[in-house]
Amino acid sequence: MYFLGIDGGGTKTDFLLLDENGKTIAQRKIGTISYKHVGMDYVTELLRENINQILDGNDAYICLAFPNWGESRVNDERFLCRIDKITDRPMKIVNDSAAGWAGSLGLEEGINLVAGTGSIAYGQNKFGTEARAGGWDDGFSDEGSCYWLGKKALELFSKESDGRVKKGKLLEIFRYNFNLKNDFDLIDIFDEVYKNNRTKTAELQKLLLQAAMQGDEEAIRLYEAAAEELALIIGAVYRKTGIFGRHDSILFRWIVSCRRFYIKATGAEARGKWNLSLSS
Repeated sequence: MYFLGIDGGGTKTDFLLLDENGKTIAQRKIGTISYKHVGMDYVTELLRENINQILDGNDAYICLAFPNWGESRVNDERFLCRIDKITDRPMKIVNDSAAGWAGSLGLEEGINLVAGTGSIAYGQNKFGTEARAGGWDDGFSDEGSCYWLGKKALELFSKESDGRVKKGKLLEIFRYNFNLKNDFDLIDIFDEVYKNNRTKTAELQKLLLQAAMQGDEEAIRLYEAAAEELALIIGAVYRKTGIFGRHDSILFRWIVSCRRFYIKATGAEARGKWNLSLSS
């Protein structure tokens, strides 16, 4: 008997097939299976095709860590109606944040914080009480994530350009990276490349990071703001799971960024508010 784990995220999806002894039989990586971004029909076909290929006729138990699962009753029901089109193997579906907790902490008490393209935290205590926070929708949530910072980077460029804030390194970094002849040229670039592309927008965080590392004060403030948002997400799960008996709660974080401006700042916020420590 095989076991197939599918870890779907807002940017990429990992497949891992194991035998009953935990030996890796096959693995692969594809793009996102978030129906919000690529559509339910496309997700259905993508899963069907890849599950069939990786199983190659073998039986398996499947656990699908699905982005957005449990957040919309209508869409959950729509997806459940399509399961028989995807596979006839038994499948358990969980939110991808729950899978992150299980994998990072080995089903032990604690909290898993994800701050990649989006942001969300999920945790359980030793009694099985579970909670999550953040990750509502990329239009009005995902605070502290790379996508959130990417949007903030665009905002900061406009402010540094027109004088609303002190000019900093981000201004010249954007001008050089996008080969801007006029700063307003960024509007067309945004409309054509970034406006409807969450992944590409999240990548702009890298330019913001360059500016922060070169001393741009406003860029540094944005990382401090991101750290505070992530600490709020952690604290919400911490309070709802009732892990108050321990001096240090185990926290696992996966943060795609710079230790100086992001990870250490988030850890400082968590320690200051709830005496928690972060570990990777």
